[in-house]
Amino acid sequence: MPPRVRTIDVTIVYSLKSCVGIDKNCSEEFSLNKLEANKSLFHDHITPDLFNDTVKILKNKNPNGNNTEVIPVTIKAGGVYFALSDKTACQTLYSFEVSYRVCSKAGANLLVFDNTPVPASGSQKTVSSGRCVRNSVLAPNVSSPKAVCDSSENWIVDSNLTCFCNPGYQPSTDFKLCLGK
Repeated sequence: MPPRVRTIDVTIVYSLKSCVGIDKNCSEEFSLNKLEANKSLFHDHITPDLFNDTVKILKNKNPNGNNTEVIPVTIKAGGVYFALSDKTACQTLYSFEVSYRVCSKAGANLLVFDNTPVPASGSQKTVSSGRCVRNSVLAPNVSSPKAVCDSSENWIVDSNLTCFCNPGYQPSTDFKLCLGK
């Protein structure tokens, strides 16, 4: 997992068979469990009881078709392992996808900020350093350009933070490049 990633999205596409008219022990749900670790457990003997953190109970919302769940998962350790657990559920797992969200590499006011993982919650923010685009210099009153990546995948940039095009160049209409005159 890339450093600084604290929230990942798990997307699961599945179907569950209805229990109507089937054995009383039939279940129409299963769970997504996680095990966080700061080191690789690839060569360790991992047992089901280690996955004691239940992230979500998945239920049969569409008995006649596929169910899709997108589950945000907050990660505190350096990595995470997932397990699916069921008790007599008749299920089909079509896909299991793990992804993370970023504030995309972006430019504004002739500044550019690299892809930055979004923070774990709306109350947290991730500060990222930026740089001036090619053929530009930082405004004299600014020492280091910084912006904040919020949990909605948006950059929050101080409106006073800017770069200026070098002599012989002019800003593009969207202020993302310095173009030769």
